[in-house]
Amino acid sequence: MTGRHTDGGVDPRVLGRLLSTMLLLEILPTEARIGEFLEAALRDVLGVARCQVLLGKPEVPLGQAYATGGGNGWAFVIESDGRSYGALVFEAEDEDVLSPYRPFLSNLTMFLALLLENRWQRGRLVETLAELRASTERYRQSIELTGQLGWSTRADGQIEDMPAWRRFTGQSLEEVKGWGWLDALHPDDRERAAHVWRRSVDSRSNYEVEYRVRRRDGVYRYFVARGVPVLNAEGSIQEWAGVCIDITERRQAEEALRESDAKHSSMIANISDVIGIMGADGIMKYASPNIEKWFGWQPQDLVGTDGWKTVHPDDRVRLQAEFGALLATDGAAETVEYQYLCKDGSYKPIELTASNLTSDPLIDGVLLNYHDISKRRRAEADYQTLFREMLDGFALHEIICDEQGEPVDYRFLAVNPAFESMTGLKAEDIVGCTVLKALPGSERYWIETYGKVALTGEPVFFESYSAPLEKYFRVTAFQPAPYQFACIFVDITERKRAEEERLVLERQLQQSQRLESLGVLAGGIAHDFNNILTSVLGNAELALAELSSAAPARENLLEITQASHRAAALARQMLAYSGRGQFVIEPIDLSAFIEDMLDLLRSTISKKALLHFDLGKDLPPLEGDPSQLSQVIMNLVINASEAIGDEDGVITISAGVEEYSSEHLGEGYLEPDLPLGPYLTLEVSDTGSGMDAETQERLFCRPAFFSPKTPPRTAARPRGVWAAGR
Repeated sequence: MTGRHTDGGVDPRVLGRLLSTMLLLEILPTEARIGEFLEAALRDVLGVARCQVLLGKPEVPLGQAYATGGGNGWAFVIESDGRSYGALVFEAEDEDVLSPYRPFLSNLTMFLALLLENRWQRGRLVETLAELRASTERYRQSIELTGQLGWSTRADGQIEDMPAWRRFTGQSLEEVKGWGWLDALHPDDRERAAHVWRRSVDSRSNYEVEYRVRRRDGVYRYFVARGVPVLNAEGSIQEWAGVCIDITERRQAEEALRESDAKHSSMIANISDVIGIMGADGIMKYASPNIEKWFGWQPQDLVGTDGWKTVHPDDRVRLQAEFGALLATDGAAETVEYQYLCKDGSYKPIELTASNLTSDPLIDGVLLNYHDISKRRRAEADYQTLFREMLDGFALHEIICDEQGEPVDYRFLAVNPAFESMTGLKAEDIVGCTVLKALPGSERYWIETYGKVALTGEPVFFESYSAPLEKYFRVTAFQPAPYQFACIFVDITERKRAEEERLVLERQLQQSQRLESLGVLAGGIAHDFNNILTSVLGNAELALAELSSAAPARENLLEITQASHRAAALARQMLAYSGRGQFVIEPIDLSAFIEDMLDLLRSTISKKALLHFDLGKDLPPLEGDPSQLSQVIMNLVINASEAIGDEDGVITISAGVEEYSSEHLGEGYLEPDLPLGPYLTLEVSDTGSGMDAETQERLFCRPAFFSPKTPPRTAARPRGVWAAGR
């Protein structure tokens, strides 16, 4: 059965069959099967010799909108929206066989193109959905790898599942559904997070909130949750999609930064210096908040204004020149002092340290450090006043060291008027000079002492006598700066002299008290001793009266009598010394008196000691007690003999007249206020061991029964002394 109708049209039955065939094409699985099925149907219906359906064949020309024929065949291109899907090719024995079907075949080609377009679109949709699913899975995995939690909800905001959330919090599916996810939030954050979520759902607006989420180990982490509504083609919310981002480290860093900023602000507000930044053009770029505390300005009063307006006019030109020089060297720093204008119109002295940091992108200017030196200036003024007006002497020095660092001299840097008054040295003469130049007699000891102070900083306190100035000073030395020392001098010369006079008076008083005690003791002994001597002398004289002049014992009795008379004289001296007797004062020829004692003296000294006399002739008589003088000479000679000991030696006794000045009288242990002039002298010297300085000091100011000899004796016998009588 062919498709030609008897009247030359297309047989309706053929058309119906073709339409049924076309409907079956929709369910065929592949384009190849569609081509095979369609070829068989067209050959059978149309009765053509050859029918070929070429689908997706690259050799078929594309871009043709209508079928074109050639010979006894026709080709119809299958295309839609500029996309070619193939062609229908027919061949027949007679061209007239196909002519009636041309419109039909054209429509058939269009229908087939729509069919294939529809299949292609469906295939693309399936591929797109598959790619979307894969992309979504990759996105979810990448989100979780970055520590983020992806989520989605229904259009009404209800949670059906959040796998990433459950893995992080440890909640089950049942626990997370609906509003259960809120249970994983910190109790303080739940109400706020729920409120923001409801508001976003109701207003169909973007969702963003921060809260703390409890991790499955119980530790809370900070998250920021962001979500957006996903709309369909009609503009209705299809679902909500979002992500939770872990911001714990960021929050910790922000908190640390806030604490650091707070500390920095607190330090800036409380430090004693004001910080500022001035641009290279002289415009202020920054002023620390504490500027109000020190100078009254608010930071906004100065930022953006000319930085030179706060500089006193007298200082401005100098500072601008120094500022220009500072800018010429990157990283340079300079410290200057000038008067700074406060907001109330007053000026304060400040010390400014400026650092060129124009190359630092964070500063991009000159960093200024303002330090108020008002107190220092007042202290300096007070110091100058004190320096001028203080009663104590003050001197500032610098130490001078050799190449090995040892102090060898020091230089005067400053002295106050009190120092000049005390020492008689003038500032203009000694400031800048070394001590060895100003005071050539200075001892090395003082240079070493002051050098230790200047080099170590250890202060010293001492009293010193200055031989060049003939004064005593109490000195306090300290280190005001490295390699310098300052001395405060207090003139204690009067005090020292008063102390010396007091010591002299004390020694005299002690001597008087000792002598008084000794006199009382001597008086008691002498009284008892005199009673014994009376008996001895009386019996000796009675025995002499009864013996003849030729009796052998008479010589012995005479010795006893003479010794008793000497002992009686000694007893009288002791009584006189104690105030209970009296001295016998008479003229004495000193030279003759000593010669008369020669035999007695020789009998009392060592056999190895030789007596030598140097006695003047025609000496003026001495007014004195013969027994006391005899005892003095005897004691001196015995002491001289004991000083020589077992060695050979010479004891010299000299007598003469000498002229004594005040200087000579001051050298001896004499009564004060003796008149000047000639004096009769008696001197006993020996070649023995002599006395050390300590013994000499105690010789005339000693406790009772002191003796310079070893071992001690019960009587005081000085080794050597000179005595004088007017």
